[in-house]
Amino acid sequence: MTTLLSEAAQAPYRHGLSLLHGWLPLAIQAVAAVVLVVAVGWRSRRWRVIWLPVAVVIGLLLAAWAHWYVDSQGLAGDPAPSSLWVWVGLTGVALTVAALGWRGIRWRRRAVSLLAVPLCLLSAGVALNLWVGYFPTVQIAWNELTAGPLPDETDMATVTAMRRDGTVPTHGALVPVTIPSDASHFKHRTELVYLPPAWFGGKTTPKLPVVMMIAIIPIIVKLTAPDAPIP
Repeated sequence: MTTLLSEAAQAPYRHGLSLLHGWLPLAIQAVAAVVLVVAVGWRSRRWRVIWLPVAVVIGLLLAAWAHWYVDSQGLAGDPAPSSLWVWVGLTGVALTVAALGWRGIRWRRRAVSLLAVPLCLLSAGVALNLWVGYFPTVQIAWNELTAGPLPDETDMATVTAMRRDGTVPTHGALVPVTIPSDASHFKHRTELVYLPPAWFGGKTTPKLPVVMMIAIIPIIVKLTAPDAPIP
């Protein structure tokens, strides 16, 4: 049982363009850095002496605030890599450059300034992902962003009606539930409960054993659920 669950959890990681290793993360950040440099440009002396330092200060403040927020909320046990704060700060720089440097430049420079913002934000996301490992590959990231309900996923009202009507699904059902925070006192993610076909039969709700699958990272819940249902 443990081996099957382990293999199912690892299966999606074996193929695809890696977001944790190889050339892609570095390439994304390199392109973002080049575009940001072009967006900043040399421009006028006033730009270099006044507005560019303002953009740098805003970037530093944004990075410092993000660092403080992550630490104060206890969002991670391990310290984040410095590259994350660098790219958060550069995102603030890119936003400020696009806003303060809009007037008096050509549309081509404006387009580059606007492009630098999502590229720097994407690079910050890449740095975050390298730290936490949520999305091992591009395919998994895309599937997570565009995914609909999981196979056999439904709601509590539907499974209650199915049980009342005597409808027994072949593969059971997955039901999203919200765990109360009365005991833990912290906000829970939406969890998935697998109800096997045996739950739908009989006049009374059967007492079934419970197997808890606690994900190390949130995305594991959705990656393993379709491939490793509890029989």
